[in-house]
Amino acid sequence: MTTKYSWLAGALGVALAACSSPHLALVNSQALDIPAGTGIVLGAFVQDSNGQVLWSLDGPGVLTPTTGLQVVYYAPPTYPTSGPTTATVTLQLTGSPDETKAYQITITKPSNTIGGIANLQAQVDVGYDTRSIPTINCVAPADCYAVLGYIHARDRFFEMDFLRRAARGTLSELIGGLAVDQDTSIRTVFTVPVPGSSPAAAAPLPDQLATYLRADPLIGPLYEAYVAGVNKRIAEMRADPTQLPAEYSQLLYSIDPTSTTDLPDWTDVDTTAILRGRHLREDRRRPVGGGVRRARRRPDGPADPRLDPRQDGRPLVHALRLRRAQCPTVPCRRTLAVDDRAPAGHGPGAPAGEGPGAADGRDPPSAG
Repeated sequence: MTTKYSWLAGALGVALAACSSPHLALVNSQALDIPAGTGIVLGAFVQDSNGQVLWSLDGPGVLTPTTGLQVVYYAPPTYPTSGPTTATVTLQLTGSPDETKAYQITITKPSNTIGGIANLQAQVDVGYDTRSIPTINCVAPADCYAVLGYIHARDRFFEMDFLRRAARGTLSELIGGLAVDQDTSIRTVFTVPVPGSSPAAAAPLPDQLATYLRADPLIGPLYEAYVAGVNKRIAEMRADPTQLPAEYSQLLYSIDPTSTTDLPDWTDVDTTAILRGRHLREDRRRPVGGGVRRARRRPDGPADPRLDPRQDGRPLVHALRLRRAQCPTVPCRRTLAVDDRAPAGHGPGAPAGEGPGAADGRDPPSAG
């Protein structure tokens, strides 16, 4: 009996020792195709060992760093017309010389070339890794921003359109009356006096910020290039409505992608409005005055609750799940006139029906 239990204990010890032996594994796929001029993050996973992972490269390209759980492999800037087009990245675990792994990399020609964007200074190549993350290769920074705008719009245009409308107070034009209160609040909060003018002169804050950035010699051209890239994709959707993102079909009202009213061109004000909205959300996460957020005060008056950043409307994610029963007889979608931006004394003062985005008194037609 003692011999039997001794045998079982020994077998169990061998099994446990096998389970706790050092193990090195690859995070990415073992075989990778990397376009020339792009890079990829390579990872390793270590189990039951305090050893360090050492990396080495055999073949064209650059590997940095050479120790740690993650490294970056950069393929040659241009596709090799002669010489090797493959590389091997080997991993070894210190303290366990027999525990090695390797990535096999094949260098390919750039997978995508985006053309047709106005004012590009040179060809721009875009490569994608195994996780579909793009790497943009360009000669001029403005070219990179133009292609970045195109890629953003190609992959995420519905989110971009939704966010720009929410940030500028025009979301009701897309999803209907459910957003009117939020649109009014956004236009009230973000319609502010124009610096250097009398208090009666006011304009939306995103418009003022965009004017300032547009005049900056460094940022202005990049903003302009990004807008051109987004509008290139919008032009493609107008030419072929089947390329319109599928999310639009889930809305209560359909849109006509060929109409500049239903699908406006992208502007630098749209970009600025989204960035300002993100900054506002970050501000709201930071406590003020010992954790109590207070309404902002005018220099010459009492606290104005309309200037409290909390008054920026309600979440509207559920708007995408609207049912036709909510608007059984009349259209819910409407376009806000300029006068709807703010109460008297806080808006730009333009009469209804004048200025950009003014309504003509009629609701847009509903779909079906």
